[in-house]
Amino acid sequence: MCKRAFTLAEVLITIGVIGIVAALTMPSLIQNHQKKVVAVRLEKFYSMFNQALFMSVVENGDMSSWTFPVNYYDWEGSCTFFNTYLKKYMQYIDFKCERNKTVWPTFGVEITLSDGSAFNLAGSWVTFYPVSGKRKYVNRDIFLFIMLKDSNKLYPYGYTIKRDEILKNLHHDMNCIKKLVETDTNEERTRACAAVIMQDGWEIREDYPW
Repeated sequence: MCKRAFTLAEVLITIGVIGIVAALTMPSLIQNHQKKVVAVRLEKFYSMFNQALFMSVVENGDMSSWTFPVNYYDWEGSCTFFNTYLKKYMQYIDFKCERNKTVWPTFGVEITLSDGSAFNLAGSWVTFYPVSGKRKYVNRDIFLFIMLKDSNKLYPYGYTIKRDEILKNLHHDMNCIKKLVETDTNEERTRACAAVIMQDGWEIREDYPW
């Protein structure tokens, strides 16, 4: 009786083809996963922070009556603010009342969350890091928010600007472009990327500068 089987050459060719296909598709799959992680954590953080503000307002009154840090550089005031108005309403794994010495912003205090993300509190500014300690690109690793006293709420910086204007870099610092942290300058800060993602329904679309 005669049995058919694959030859060694055929097996090696098949494995080679599979390897090529995997090499071509894996980067795209990894990138899509990274985008999903960032988008999900951004939405979760936004919801969590605003829920904490809401509960604090119920107990402490409108934010317009709260004692905010003197300015962006007042890290001790930021520490007091967190302890007074936010600490009891948030679940976190690490918070040190000391000046944050990592990349921009460098003047606030940093709180690490249970999902591996973190945020920096500096005055009314809140900077979110989807992956704590990962701060290479300002358009995917660092997202800026601001607390508005009159609204009792946290908003992405630049939330009033249309997404297309943000992506086209039509405003001084309310823009979103792909940029390395070390090349960031006062003349062209990428500060409004979270606003784009929020306007897109907490998704990172194809035209986002990833």
